[in-house]
Amino acid sequence: MLARYNEKLKNEPTELQQRIRLIKTDATKLDLDQHDFALALLPFNTLLCIPDFQQQQSALNAIGAHMRPSERLVVDLINPHRLSLHGDATPKPFFTRRNVWTGRQYTRFAATSPMDAEQCQKLYGWYDELREDGAVERKPYSITWRPLFRFEAELMLEKAGFKIEKIEGGHHGEPFTRESPKMFIWAQK
Repeated sequence: MLARYNEKLKNEPTELQQRIRLIKTDATKLDLDQHDFALALLPFNTLLCIPDFQQQQSALNAIGAHMRPSERLVVDLINPHRLSLHGDATPKPFFTRRNVWTGRQYTRFAATSPMDAEQCQKLYGWYDELREDGAVERKPYSITWRPLFRFEAELMLEKAGFKIEKIEGGHHGEPFTRESPKMFIWAQK
């Protein structure tokens, strides 16, 4: 992904290229020279992809240590109330999209294991991409994530030195409810 990003960055204006520095590192051990960031984003369930409570907390602590006081962190999480905590072993079509690299249509099939005692779930399935010759190219995937419930996330953020500003339930600022698809947490250092 970093190599692809670097390729795309070459098409941007020079002044933008010079302002961006890509770093590959473990978020739970983040230790940069700069400690005065004004904004930190954890999009697309990034925090959940760290499938260990202590390491999730370490990542939040490390992010907080790199931010200026009074600045903002935005965390994008799936609402765990929308998940099947008992899992669903039958892969189902999750979405169909167009591959930005090949231009071909693909469908993601997804299944989940039951949530275990550590609050982790295995997500697995495959991507079926339709080739030009009509054949289907299948690529399996599997990750383990650790979903966070609202008050657990709030406590973890507070422990990392953040104050919760607001929690939204979707992409348009709607209030967070049990039925909300997302949980966008806005926190201030």
